Amino acid sequence: MQILCSTSLLMCRMILLLLLCLPGTGNGQARFVNQQMYGVEEGLPQNYVSGISQDINGFIWVSTLDGLSRYDDRNFKTFRHQLRDSSGLSANAIYYLLTRHDNQLVLMYDGMRADRFDMESFRATRLPLLHALRNDSGAAWNVNQIRYAFNGFDWCFLQKQQKGAGWVNGKSGKISYASRSNGLLP
Repeated sequence: MQILCSTSLLMCRMILLLLLCLPGTGNGQARFVNQQMYGVEEGLPQNYVSGISQDINGFIWVSTLDGLSRYDDRNFKTFRHQLRDSSGLSANAIYYLLTRHDNQLVLMYDGMRADRFDMESFRATRLPLLHALRNDSGAAWNVNQIRYAFNGFDWCFLQKQQKGAGWVNGKSGKISYASRSNGLLP
């Protein structure tokens, strides 16, 4: 009888310990989970989301294949390409959204086009450097297979036929290469 009681007591203690360790149980705090889904019905321009960012003012920015939207906790404000607006988006289909430290976004479109978008003035600035890069026959640009990288300032890319890598200084526009032939790659 003594063994049965100590086994039952040990089992009760283990179950109590397990229950106290589970999140949201036994600690007296209610768990708050806020899950909301947004789509076209709620004001999003399109259901495919290619990127999400938050600015310094707390607004949520969502890139889609039909424009860029800012969510203010109540409504979506959508920005789309306007044919005659040189400070607007270059296109509606945004494939990548990169957040910069200076409260700006980099929006990347098909065809190696990109804009820098100011989240306070709502103005886009073309990244003219990309026009020169698109014409570089030695670079393997490929949006779908991600053969290039962009960190918000500089571009890195692979050269065709595995001949090395290249990078572009975002400020100067200077293109540099690393390969075995120039000794920068082993």
